[in-house]
Amino acid sequence: VSQILLELHLWNREFPYLFNWWSVLERAGFRAVAREPNLVYQNYNRMQGAELAEYTFLNVAAPNVFISD
Repeated sequence: VSQILLELHLWNREFPYLFNWWSVLERAGFRAVAREPNLVYQNYNRMQGAELAEYTFLNVAAPNVFISD
């Protein structure tokens, strides 16, 4: 797999939970290269934090067209 596109829903999650999950992706060679907050949710849920976001991860540990010359 060269690329993963995910929308994260982090309702009521603490930072250590996210950090552990993110570390698993890092160990597998995936690096976040783009992110976009879910603005529809942000507008609807104005009193909370940015709990929904879309991320793009590239696998830098495997050969792929995104990082090769």
